[in-house]
Amino acid sequence: MTHHGPRYTINELAGRFVDCNLSQPVNQKSRTEVTPAAEVPVKFWSLLNRDRKIRATWDGNRPELRDQSRSGFDQSMASSLARRGFSKREVSAVLREMPSGKGAAAHPAYVNLTVAKAFTPRTMSANPVPDQLNIVLIVF
Repeated sequence: MTHHGPRYTINELAGRFVDCNLSQPVNQKSRTEVTPAAEVPVKFWSLLNRDRKIRATWDGNRPELRDQSRSGFDQSMASSLARRGFSKREVSAVLREMPSGKGAAAHPAYVNLTVAKAFTPRTMSANPVPDQLNIVLIVF
C-alpha cells in the first residue's frame, strides 16, 4: 500500500523541531542545559575502584548490554550514577572523561540529552542500586 500525502501534520512535527544550532529544542518542557562540573568528583573515583559494574562500563567491557555503541555505554553509566545519587553536573563531568563513551568529543546537546534520560522517573526506578538495602525493623 502506498501513501499519497503527508504522514504528519505540522502540529505533530512542531514538538519535535530542534533549532539548527542544537543548543535548545523548541519544546523545552523536560530538557535543561547541564553545565558539567569542573572535574570528575572524587566520589566517582572511589566508586570506580569498588564497583565492578561501574568499572566494566568505564572500560567498555559489558557484553550483556544490548547497545554496545559508545552512546550505549554513556547511557548505562549516566543511569547508574543517577541512581546512586550523583548530580546532573557530576554525571556530565564523568561522561566527558569516560574512555568507553564519546568522551570530550561529545556535543553538549548529546551530553544534555543523555543526562536528561538518566534522570527520568522510569530510569531512576528501573534497577535499584544493589548496594542499598531496605531494612524493616519490627518491634514487638
